[in-house]
Amino acid sequence: MNSEGNDLSSTQVAAIGSFITVLGDAISLLAALIALEEENTADSAQSTQLESLQHQIDELKKALDHKE
Repeated sequence: MNSEGNDLSSTQVAAIGSFITVLGDAISLLAALIALEEENTADSAQSTQLESLQHQIDELKKALDHKE
């Protein structure tokens, strides 16, 4: 089997498999970090919108109070 010198040993195959597994785990971690960042950005945008709405409500209340 090893007469040609091109065959991989079981140790080499295991090492390559381990490398591929680690690479897959790193990609998975990166994807999770990106998803978390997107979620935080969405929460921040929603918070900004709520603050804007609260400001508009406050302004409308002031306008109504001045008319009374």
